[in-house]
Amino acid sequence: MTHDTARQSSGFRTVSRMSIATEAAAERFAGTTEQRLARILAAFKRAAPHIGISAHLRETIDLLWSWTQPQDWRDGARPIVWPSNACLCHELGITDRQVRNRLRALERLGLIAAVESPTGRRYGRRGADGQILFAYGFDLSPLAARRAEFEAVAEAATAQREARAAFRRRLTIARKAVAQILDAAMEAELPEAATWSDIERRAGAVGVPESDAELQCAVAALEALQVEAAAAFEAACAVAERQREADAFPGDITGAEEINFRHIQLQPHHPSHSDTSSPKAQDRQGGRSGSGSGRHPSRERQSGGTDRDERRPVSPQLLAFAVPELIAEGVSASKADWREIVGAADRLRHGLGISQDAWGRACLVMGRERAAAAVAVIVSKRSDIRSPGGYLRGMVAKAERGELDLAASIYQARDRRQAEPTERSDPPPRWQGRKPQVPPMS
Repeated sequence: MTHDTARQSSGFRTVSRMSIATEAAAERFAGTTEQRLARILAAFKRAAPHIGISAHLRETIDLLWSWTQPQDWRDGARPIVWPSNACLCHELGITDRQVRNRLRALERLGLIAAVESPTGRRYGRRGADGQILFAYGFDLSPLAARRAEFEAVAEAATAQREARAAFRRRLTIARKAVAQILDAAMEAELPEAATWSDIERRAGAVGVPESDAELQCAVAALEALQVEAAAAFEAACAVAERQREADAFPGDITGAEEINFRHIQLQPHHPSHSDTSSPKAQDRQGGRSGSGSGRHPSRERQSGGTDRDERRPVSPQLLAFAVPELIAEGVSASKADWREIVGAADRLRHGLGISQDAWGRACLVMGRERAAAAVAVIVSKRSDIRSPGGYLRGMVAKAERGELDLAASIYQARDRRQAEPTERSDPPPRWQGRKPQVPPMS
C-alpha cells in the first residue's frame, strides 16, 4: 500500500508527491523577463476558476505576488517572499487558522513551494541593490513554470465561453423567429389553427438550458421548429392566397375563342361627325340612334330591339391587336387566349396604379375576361385618363347598370391601331409597306 503523503516528526511540514514535484519545478526555474510577469499573473487568474482554484486562494496569490520585485524573477534569482502569519492575517483580514489552511492548499495545488529555514521561521534579507541575499518562506516560481498550462486553460475557457454565447444567441434568434411567425399567422388569420397551437406548445416546452449539452439540444430543437413553422406559414399563405383568388375571380376562364360583350356599354364616347368607322357613327348613319329612336341602346335590347355589338364578338387576337401593350406583357399576337389576356391585364393594372380592390371588384361584377378587356381599354386611352383606378370603378358602376359598351371601345382601339402610320421608330413589322392585317371579327 502506497501513500502520496508522509508525515514526519513533529515540527516538520507534510511531504507529498505534489510538494516534491513543485519544489523540483522551482529548482529548475531559469528566470523570466519583466514583460512576461504580467502575462503570468493574468494567465493564472484567468485559468484559476477552471482548475478548481477558489477566489480566496487567488486573493492570497495576488498578495504574495505583490511582495516580489522584478529582479527576483531574473535568471539566477528566486521569487521568494517571507511574510509572517500575523502579517498575512492583517492583510487578508482572516484568522491565523484560515491563513494556515490557505497556505497548505496552495502547496497542495503546486502553486507555491516552501523554502524551509533551520528554525522553521520565515525570514530573509535584501542587499543595497534590492537583490535577495537569503530568504526562507514561499517560492512563487512554480507559477512561472506553469504559465503555458495556465494560458492553454484560459484560451480553452474563452473558446468555450464564446461557443456558449453563440449558441445562446442562436437560441434567442430561433425563439424570436418562431414567435414572429406565430404572431404573423394570427394577425393574418391564416388557416391551420391546430398547427400554430402545436408549434406554440412545442416552443414553450424548450426551457432555459443549464449545461452546454442541453443548450445545444435546445438550439437544434428550436431551429428545426423554426424551419417547420416557416414552411407551415408559407403553405398557409398559399392556401389563403388561393382562397382569395377564388373569392375575387369566381369561375374558370372561358375556353371560347370569342365573347359577345352584351349588356355592357362603355362610358359615353363622343366620336367626331366625320368618324364613320366607329360603331356608333355607323349606327347614326343607319338611323338606329339619335332622335329617331329616343331610347338608350340598352333599353332597345330590353324591349326586343337588335344590338349591332351582339354580332361583333371580341376575340383574344383582336384585343391583342387593338392594345399592343398586351403583347409586350407576353401575350401571343396570333395565338392569344383569354388566360394570357387576364394575366397580362393583371400585370398592367399594377403599372396603371389600379388597386387590387378595384381589380377584384371588376372581376366580380364583369367576369375576369371582361375585366381584363376593360383594363386593356384603359391602357389604350391612358393619355386621356387622369385616374385609371377611378375610371375602372366608373366602368364597373356602368356595367352594374347594364350601360357599359366594351365592344365599341375595343373596336375603336382597333380602328386607331389600324390607322397608325407604318413608319415607326421600332423595327418594322412583317407587313412593312402595307397596313397591318386586322384579325377577323368573327
